[in-house]
Amino acid sequence: MVIKKLANNIKDVHVTKTVDGVKKKVSAEPVTVQKHEARKQRILEAIEARYPKIKFEWQLKCKHFMWVKNEFLKGYAESTKRDYIRTMRLMITALGKEHWLHILDIAKTESKGGRPSAFAVRKSKRMY
Repeated sequence: MVIKKLANNIKDVHVTKTVDGVKKKVSAEPVTVQKHEARKQRILEAIEARYPKIKFEWQLKCKHFMWVKNEFLKGYAESTKRDYIRTMRLMITALGKEHWLHILDIAKTESKGGRPSAFAVRKSKRMY
């Protein structure tokens, strides 16, 4: 059984980009959305395999993401690790635990630069 509900909070949103000197709203490519979904699913399955008692998203703790970062991603290439960490950032934001980003040392900083994210988390009051 895969951990429930977390996937429902991660949605693609429109981002404003400057195209030919004009600000336009564009959305993330469908392929990018699919890749995030696939990585999220692999992360959740790995956590569930390692910690079998975890069945719901509210049971996830910082130590589970620490295990993913330090152990699960060990054999991956650097570029793949960056992709997984980007997905972990979305997952942690969806949980509402942004302070974990600093604990895990995966928080975005202005000094590192980079493009703004084309993804965000939609909060819903509806329980799934």
